[in-house]
Amino acid sequence: MKLARSFNLMALAIGSIPLLFSCSKSDQVTAELHGTIQVEITDAPIDNSEVSGSHVTISAIYLAGDSNILQQDQTIDLLAYQNGNTKNLGLFSVPTGEYDHITIDLNLQEDAFGNTPGCYVATLDGKKHNLYPSTQLLTRLTLPANDLTINPNEKTNLLLDFDLRKLIKHGDQNQIKYQFVEDRKMESGIRVLCRDKTGMIKGVFDSGQINENKILIFAYRQGVYNQTREIKSYSSPSQHFPEATNSAKLQADGSFTIPFLERGTYELVLAAYDSLDGSLLRGILQATGNGGTMLTAINVESGNETSITGKIMGLMPI
Repeated sequence: MKLARSFNLMALAIGSIPLLFSCSKSDQVTAELHGTIQVEITDAPIDNSEVSGSHVTISAIYLAGDSNILQQDQTIDLLAYQNGNTKNLGLFSVPTGEYDHITIDLNLQEDAFGNTPGCYVATLDGKKHNLYPSTQLLTRLTLPANDLTINPNEKTNLLLDFDLRKLIKHGDQNQIKYQFVEDRKMESGIRVLCRDKTGMIKGVFDSGQINENKILIFAYRQGVYNQTREIKSYSSPSQHFPEATNSAKLQADGSFTIPFLERGTYELVLAAYDSLDGSLLRGILQATGNGGTMLTAINVESGNETSITGKIMGLMPI
C-alpha cells in the first residue's frame, strides 16, 4: 500500500508539471512596442494690435491613460510662433497604436517659473491680463486627433495649432479685459495635426490703396464660408470667422503664408481691420487671383506649397 501510494503521488506530481509550465507561459507579458513623437506648438494671428504677447502654460500632455509625457511645465508665448514658426516641446517615447484624441492640462495659476498667472495676455502698456481669473488650478482640454498613428521605431511630428482668435475674447466684466472662451470652445480652437500630412498656401497680394488697414487672410474648406454666419451673426469682432481652418496676416510687402493645412480644397477670404484698433473689423475685401480668377478651389497637398498671386481691388463694408 505504501509503495502504491508513493507511486500515485509521484504520478500526480509528474502529471502536474506540464500544467504548471503551461500557466507560466500564458502569463508571460510581451514587451510593449513604442514609437516617438515630436510635439510642437504654433499659432494663428490675433486681431488686436495692442496685444504684445499671449502666454499659456502647459503642465501635462496625455496620449492615453494617465501618463503625462511632459517632464515639467512649459510656458509659451504663442505670438512668437506664427507664419509657420513652431516651438518644440520635446521628443517623447509613447506606446504604438492609433489615437483619436489627446488631452492637455493648462496651468492657470503659475507659469513655468513660478510666477502668476499661468495663462495671460500681455499688452503694450506693460500689463498682464489673467485669462482665467478664478481659484481653479488647472483646466483640462480634450482635443480630437485625426489619423494619429504611432508606429514602432518611427517618429511622428505632432503639431498643436492654437488659434488665439478662437481662444480669447473680451472680458465679461469691466475689470477683466481678456479671458479664455468656454472650455468647449477652447477645444475647437486648438487643432491636433500630423505635421508631415499638411501643406501650405503662400503668395503675394497687391493691396493697392488698402494698405492703411491691417489685412487678415482666412483659409476655409471649400464651401464652408458663409458671410452671414461668419460675420453678421456675431456682435463681437473676436468671434468673427469661427469656421476658418487657419489664417495669416498680410505683411507690409503684400506677402502671406497660411501653413499647416490638411490635404483638401480651400478658398480664401480677405478682411480689413482698423490699423489703430486692430480688433475693429472694417469689411471684406474684393480680391482676385492673377487674371481675375476666383480665390476658390485652391488645392493643397501634403508636403507641398500652393502659390497664389492676386490683387485687392476694394473694400466691402459690413
